[in-house]
Amino acid sequence: MPRVADVSPADEADESDPWSGRPGREELEADHTDLVDPPDSPEDTVELSESDPPVDPGPLQAVEAATEAEAAPEYVPTAADEALVARAIDFLDQLFSAIESNAGNCDRMGDSLSDLLSSSGDLIAEGKAMADQPTRSRWFESRMMAKMTAWSERIMTPLQSCMSNERVMAALMPLAG
Repeated sequence: MPRVADVSPADEADESDPWSGRPGREELEADHTDLVDPPDSPEDTVELSESDPPVDPGPLQAVEAATEAEAAPEYVPTAADEALVARAIDFLDQLFSAIESNAGNCDRMGDSLSDLLSSSGDLIAEGKAMADQPTRSRWFESRMMAKMTAWSERIMTPLQSCMSNERVMAALMPLAG
């Protein structure tokens, strides 16, 4: 691929013809073979030292690592943790029902959500407190994921249609951050 210093004035584009001086497809493909071919010389390789930042393994390897981490039990739940999961699943059933049953009436949805969330402050606080306990939080989320996935498609449209409603937004504030 020509470098800036390798371009001569004759190679520059003619201002009257926007396509002059530009390489054709074959030239572009030939110029970019270095992107897929192995390096020809040791100067073309880069050696990393221990002081270099770690290389991102990429999304696929990150997912594989996360799956392995989930498979390895790192948190042993207590009876109180299991009870919290049961309470949270009951709460989600009520939350999702409030959204689904009030589809099309955003004010009523907001009021219903507000009533539910105001009566569930202790549960919400317990859930937020887990942010300081990453292994417990991952365990808890893994237990909740099936329920959330099952309901998510059913509530997404009614909830999205009411996201500009002031009552719905105010009601959902306790769940934020």
